[in-house]
Amino acid sequence: MKNIDVVTAQKVDISYTLASLLQRILAYFIDLIAVGIFYYLMALLILALIPNSINAQEIYVYIIMLPIVIFYHLLFEYFWNGQTLGKKALGIRVIKINGERPEFIDYLTRWMLRTVDISFSMGIVAIISILANEKRQRLGDILSNTAVIQIQSARNYTLGDVLNIMKIKSYEVSYPNAKMFNEQQMLLVKESLERATKYENDAHIQTIKMLATKIADQLEVNLPRNYKEFLKVVLRDYIYLTR
Repeated sequence: MKNIDVVTAQKVDISYTLASLLQRILAYFIDLIAVGIFYYLMALLILALIPNSINAQEIYVYIIMLPIVIFYHLLFEYFWNGQTLGKKALGIRVIKINGERPEFIDYLTRWMLRTVDISFSMGIVAIISILANEKRQRLGDILSNTAVIQIQSARNYTLGDVLNIMKIKSYEVSYPNAKMFNEQQMLLVKESLERATKYENDAHIQTIKMLATKIADQLEVNLPRNYKEFLKVVLRDYIYLTR
């Protein structure tokens, strides 16, 4: 598996696993099937509602349905946080390599290059580009500075004390409000803890302190002196409360 390191706006390094070529191809075909089924069902509906009006049917097909089919990927990725139905099913998502949130122009660039990457070349250009690029980017990804990654569940923690939490029958929750956080936030905490343990330098120490301060504020509790242990406890509480 290939990974990509992304630096967030908080200057925290997060390592993501890149989506494989097979995952992206399968996601494409799932999207193709989904659009085809939607188009077919809606066409049957319009034929049933206005069976004798050829003009109305043409207006429906060319003015309403065709744009939906054409802009499917652009609209879904923009409004669904970098995912289409196919990407959602395969657990992959589009992200910005620089750690920022993708903007509309980024999704638009990827969508426009689909004609070269996929449509006109039957996917050959995209396949060659993904295989030849260390970040598994097609041309649309390269120009928009994006990549497609596997969404890592925050429940797949590797810290020993986190994984052992489920073996403790008498575990007592220290921070009941830890369930207010979401998986992405806890993933950030987990990644930060692991990097701070692996690379003990001032930058990672400050990152841990910043995260601990912010989480303590959200939990409305006093910040303990041991920032790292505090984050571990919150992480364990979150897993215990949400599993």
